[in-house]
Amino acid sequence: MNSPPTVSVVMSVFNGQAFLSEAIESILGQALREFEFLIIDDGSTDRTAEILAGYASRDARIRVLRHENKGRAESLNIGIEQAAGKYIARMDADDVAMPYRLAEQIEFMERHPEVGLLGGAVNLISAAGRVVKTAQPPLEDTEIRSLMLRYNPMFHPTVVMRKEVALAAGGYRKALLDADDYDLWLRMSERSRLANLAKTVLQYRIHSEQVSIRNLQHQTQCVLAARAAAMQRMCGRPDPLSDVEEITPQLLETLGVTAAETQEALRGAYGYWTEILKQIDSQAALHPVRHAFRARLWHPLLNFTRPIRHALGLRKKSLKAIFVWFENLYWSVHPGPRPLVFDVGANAGAKTEQYLRNGAKVVCFEPQSACVDALRERFRGNDRVVVVPTALGAHIGEAEMSICTEANTISTFADAWKAGRFKDKIWDRAEVVAVTTLDAAIDRHGMPFYCKIDVEGFEHTVFSGLTRQIPVLSFEFCAEGLDQTQACLDLLSRLGYASFNACLGEARVYVLRAAVSSVELMNQLRSMSDPLAWGDVYAAVGSRIPDSRLLPGLLHR
Repeated sequence: MNSPPTVSVVMSVFNGQAFLSEAIESILGQALREFEFLIIDDGSTDRTAEILAGYASRDARIRVLRHENKGRAESLNIGIEQAAGKYIARMDADDVAMPYRLAEQIEFMERHPEVGLLGGAVNLISAAGRVVKTAQPPLEDTEIRSLMLRYNPMFHPTVVMRKEVALAAGGYRKALLDADDYDLWLRMSERSRLANLAKTVLQYRIHSEQVSIRNLQHQTQCVLAARAAAMQRMCGRPDPLSDVEEITPQLLETLGVTAAETQEALRGAYGYWTEILKQIDSQAALHPVRHAFRARLWHPLLNFTRPIRHALGLRKKSLKAIFVWFENLYWSVHPGPRPLVFDVGANAGAKTEQYLRNGAKVVCFEPQSACVDALRERFRGNDRVVVVPTALGAHIGEAEMSICTEANTISTFADAWKAGRFKDKIWDRAEVVAVTTLDAAIDRHGMPFYCKIDVEGFEHTVFSGLTRQIPVLSFEFCAEGLDQTQACLDLLSRLGYASFNACLGEARVYVLRAAVSSVELMNQLRSMSDPLAWGDVYAAVGSRIPDSRLLPGLLHR
């Protein structure tokens, strides 16, 4: 190459002969052709060196570095320092990159200079290469940061990072060897924004020899240490891990991590991997059965029904596609009113898209002028969406909204909100906006089946403008604002709401197996140990709450 490449792919490998060729081929086959491929052989004793030498002799983009075994963290740091590109794309020796991965990730980074670390979605695959499931991470900086202190929301071998940001953060730390990526992401997040692509960029292989499974106990300890250190840095204290050489249970105690918290985290980690491995085992066992089913029944059925399906416009073959087709058929046969949803604090309309997919008509309440423009553009021509450029509050009138241009999803009317987890953000401008009430909105647009409220610390004021029972509603809570959550629950109880539950983050899966009283839910929320926990409280007038993933849903109208 005459000029330095834009991106350097960095891979560290130790005795990786089993899947190495497949991983290398997936990088050499990228749609983006101009890159350097730095492969660090960390003292392998199998055929790894021979395989690497063969590829390096055939492709000038590959540069192999070899040294005695130093561990992944030191090997990757050497690779980053030696890299010529301004972007570092990570790759592991047992995974498979999608052909468009580098092209789309580099294009994103070029358009978003504020992002220092970018990941993406993955397909989890078995050792044999069969897809087990697709894992979709959170996409935007605010959401990633909210989840970062609970788990690692970025898959290591998917990331592209700015070399200068990675070096400024100090690179990987050997002491965190089983969670060195998580520790680095936390430190990079203090210097730049983070993002994930929604598109699947990698096939992430699950097998018994990978670090996440083999060293699960120590990895969990490293995760807890990295998390505790990040929280101390957030409080303005020095990094307690800066001179640490090994993560031990005794060190965790000095960081304030109790043995009970360690055991709870370890149970969660074992549970996660046990479930994944069960899915892999069940796939392996069912593979011959599935093959026979497809060959003897499913494929003949598809062939027989193809003329009918094509005539009806049903060309996709999956069960999900068939369900969607029947749902659309339902609405064509029953053209009556769809369930109505109020999306209060609609922002750019991500939740509105979900409600539309579930068959709803949506009224979006959004006071930010930039978001109103985005909503109108996004849903232009859609007669099931009404965009109302107002806020909701206790009284009809006007109010001043503090806008954070950098992250408009956290813009707020509540001063207390600006003193919480986002206290370091800058609310750089203000807008005086129109305010209506939920009661007035119901008079104007009708009674919704479901109302979602996401107004950044202003929830109680919004509920103060409601005197009627909306069948189902939800509102955001956060760990530092549980007194406001309590006030909201008290108000809803006075309105006659009897069933409550909650979801953490964006999971939309209930924390409790069944609906409980407001008192029981509040006890549950106050017992959470994560100081940055957040999510949504759901409330229903009746004795049960619909599945949060299906709201408003045909079955709950």
